Amino acid sequence: MVVERIHKMEGEGTYSFKVAVYASVSSVFLLGCFSNCCRRGIYQTVSTIAPYYHYHFGILNRSTCLTRGCITAASKTLAFLNLSVNPCDDFYEFACGNYRKEILPDDETEVSVFNTIQKTVQSQLRTLLQDANLLNRSKPYRSLGQLYNLCMNTINVQRDGLNFAKHILRGLGGWPLLEGNSWNERNFDWIQLIHELRRNGLEYNYFFNFGIEPDRKNSSQRVLVLDQILPKLDEHLVSAKFSSSNDYFNYVVSIAEIFGANKIKIESEAREFIRFAQKLALMYVPQERRKNHTLLYNPITIAELHRKIPTIDWLRCIEGIVNIPTTQIRGDEVVVLSDLGYFETLSGLLRRTPKRVQANYIITNTVLSMVPLLTEEVLRVQERYNQVLTGVLYRKPRWKLCLDIISKSLPLPLSALYVKKYFKNESMKSADQIIQNVKDQFTTMLKLVDWLDGNTRRHALEKAAVISATVGYPHQLLDDKLIEEYYARLDMSSNSLIKAIMNVSLFNENREYEKLRRIVDKPDWIEHSSFTTEVNAFYTLEENSIDFPSAILQDVFFDSERPNYMNYGTLGFVAGHEITHGFDDQGKQFDKQGNLNEWWSADTAVAFRSKSQCFTEQYNNYVEPNVETYVNGQNTLGENIADNGGIKEAYLAYRNWVKRNGHELKLPGLDYTPYQMFWISAAQLWCFKARLELISELVYFDVHSPPRFRVIGSFSNSEQFSNDFNCAPNSFMNPQNKCSVW
Repeated sequence: MVVERIHKMEGEGTYSFKVAVYASVSSVFLLGCFSNCCRRGIYQTVSTIAPYYHYHFGILNRSTCLTRGCITAASKTLAFLNLSVNPCDDFYEFACGNYRKEILPDDETEVSVFNTIQKTVQSQLRTLLQDANLLNRSKPYRSLGQLYNLCMNTINVQRDGLNFAKHILRGLGGWPLLEGNSWNERNFDWIQLIHELRRNGLEYNYFFNFGIEPDRKNSSQRVLVLDQILPKLDEHLVSAKFSSSNDYFNYVVSIAEIFGANKIKIESEAREFIRFAQKLALMYVPQERRKNHTLLYNPITIAELHRKIPTIDWLRCIEGIVNIPTTQIRGDEVVVLSDLGYFETLSGLLRRTPKRVQANYIITNTVLSMVPLLTEEVLRVQERYNQVLTGVLYRKPRWKLCLDIISKSLPLPLSALYVKKYFKNESMKSADQIIQNVKDQFTTMLKLVDWLDGNTRRHALEKAAVISATVGYPHQLLDDKLIEEYYARLDMSSNSLIKAIMNVSLFNENREYEKLRRIVDKPDWIEHSSFTTEVNAFYTLEENSIDFPSAILQDVFFDSERPNYMNYGTLGFVAGHEITHGFDDQGKQFDKQGNLNEWWSADTAVAFRSKSQCFTEQYNNYVEPNVETYVNGQNTLGENIADNGGIKEAYLAYRNWVKRNGHELKLPGLDYTPYQMFWISAAQLWCFKARLELISELVYFDVHSPPRFRVIGSFSNSEQFSNDFNCAPNSFMNPQNKCSVW
């Protein structure tokens, strides 16, 4: 994506729970051409009404629920608890202390609640893709089977992969590292090269991030956007803490050798383009300094941009990237810049950088993006590099790589298959009810907070009232005719895995740019369908919408056969978190229609900043013990506001539910009140075990606080939590000073 506009409870990508570095260079090829279309976000909540739990349904002589669902829930809960810890001393250790006994597989960087359910979904998707009948169905579904079979055919990949990659490089003008003195820089033009990459369905965003987005000042229209980009190297090169680039250098040289390069001759060249990448990285402004969306919104015509930065032919550059015959790009076309200064600095850097270095930077990263699709020898080199980078001992099974490719390449037919086979539609109604209950509670809270002035409160209530929710999946996903029409122009004729992926990527990218002149459909069913198999939930700024994919409406997050104190503690918390994102430090900048608009009074804005500063200081004081590093309270502010607001909304919504429906039974073997179980269930969402390499990267890059502090931070700010567990004043979980926005 060009500018971060999606918030996730837990997720993947540069700013989510699994940081992009752990996708490593292997995923650049797979993700690159979807940078403009994979960018929505919404949050999921699930709830169930289980009448047989309630005293007034005739179970007055029992205090314990003994249904299968309750027994299963009790077993899972007990397995994670560390009963030797006082909940008031460290609630995360109490709720998740035994989770560290979980086995961390040799090919994984983490185990977590999210990760465990996602692996179940992956296994289900694998079963769907292995169905031989897929090849007899209509094009979208047949394409799934074709791509999966191409990917799993390692004999053909071993025979043809490297030669086809070399063929691609020749078509791009060659790889200087490989060609040595025969490479002629007079034939090189970086704009022409990125056009060739775009036309071939390859990643082309190397010096900047270009794409289309809903116009933040008029979100019913789309606009071209130019933004900064983090270099297509691993993030270790960006952080001063990981200043050594030797591992990356050795990786690049080893891959180049397999392609036929002479190691001794290419070493100086490799170091030169890595230094260039580090210079690009120094231009990158970290996310905590990019939260004022007004400052990031700088519309300018292409002609005016050329006048300000004449060393780059912007019209030719942009016209060739869009490359849609029916869409004319002229000098009066408006492009939104995030920061003119970035592009002025970039222009100077490119002027000073030899063409050979520029070409090596782009082509090397193009090669690295193909690595997962090449020979066993190449994969072993990547495996050794990833061992150093992530601590993972072995690469993941081939079928998981193939599933990742297909999930990102053909999300609509894959999601449709998943929903039809595995999703229980009765979950949608129950989930929708909990979402609405939590949303209603947030509305009540807006009416009661004493620091909002009347006009700002009115706008806030209007915004909350029109938040739209996609629960499970968009109904259009079940319409095969719509999906067939969408993929009618997809070319799946190639027998080469790399070429097939390039064709699908080109199709997806063309589909994205074809939207430029179209009115934005809110919510966009195609975008929302893409998340159906993801165990996560999202909020989208420019839609003012929340999304609860089918994959999250199960297991620990939601079960209709367990008490609702658990469902509200899990998916109720998730729902509240995402709803609150519409009113955090970034969400507050957008109005009810998803437009960037200042609707806060000056005094109320000052009060919000003061309350937010309390969170910043609170989380700044937390130290992640595994890596002895402080949490970045400014970078994580939005997620911390969402966690604190979300847990409060879910708790109060459940309390209101109890008033209407009566108290619920306890779980067997757990002598805790329903309200105590609410907190335990919510905390156990964040049980987590990971390699130190991942933990360190999460603390440095992620917009979410480490799991431990997502629990401790928000729970210790709650009077309800302290009351439910009788925590003494000034105990660790009941500090005197508490932070609150909503």
